[in-house]
Amino acid sequence: MKIEVWADFVCPYCMVGKRRLEEALSLFEHRTEVEVVYRSFELYPGRSGYSGQSLADVLSEVENMTPEKVRRILHKTAQLGREVGLTFALDAVKPTNTHDAHRLCHFAREAGHEEALIRRIYEAYFLDGKVISDPDTLLELAVQAGLDRAAAKAVLHDQSAFHDDVATDQAEAHKINFPVVPHFRINGQHHLSAVPSLDELLRVLLQAWGEENQS
Repeated sequence: MKIEVWADFVCPYCMVGKRRLEEALSLFEHRTEVEVVYRSFELYPGRSGYSGQSLADVLSEVENMTPEKVRRILHKTAQLGREVGLTFALDAVKPTNTHDAHRLCHFAREAGHEEALIRRIYEAYFLDGKVISDPDTLLELAVQAGLDRAAAKAVLHDQSAFHDDVATDQAEAHKINFPVVPHFRINGQHHLSAVPSLDELLRVLLQAWGEENQS
C-alpha cells in the first residue's frame, strides 16, 4: 500500500500530520507493507529567505489575519502540537523559503536518509528556531541525518539539482487541487487533507488495504 504526503516545512500542521500518520501506522497491523512517499509542496513558492519577520507577522501580513485571529491560530497550533507530543517554539520560528530544503530531501531519498532529514528539518524550524533556507544550516541537518557532507553540499550549491523533482510534486498537487496541506493520498484513490484524527486515518488505511487485497 502506498501513502503519499504533500507537505511543507513551514506548516506546523504538516509536522503534526506526520506525527499522526506515524502513530496510525504504529497501530496498523500491515504497516510493514506500507510505503510512505513524501511529496514536496511550497506554501509560498518564490518567497525570499528569512527577512526578520515572525510567524505572527506572516499570518498578519501575508494571510491578512487580524491580531485576534493570529492569537487564536497560534494558540490552536500550540495545542494541536501538544496532542502529538510536540512543544512548538512558535515565537522563535523564522519564516523563509523552503525550496532548497525540498531539493535536499529528494537527494536524501535517493541516499536512503529522507525520513531522518525530514524529521531534522521540522525540528530545526519549529523547535529550534533555525533558518532552514540557510545553506550551512541545511548542510548540518543533512550530516545529522546521515548524508555525506560533500555530496549534500554539492546539491545545495547546484540550484538545478532536484529542482524538477520539486516542480513535479508541486504540479501534481495543483492537479489534485487539494485545499490545504498536509494532504494524504492513499493508493492513488483516497484523499485526506489537513490533520485527520487517528480514528479517521486508521479507518481509511483499513479501507484502502481491504480494497487492495480483495480476493
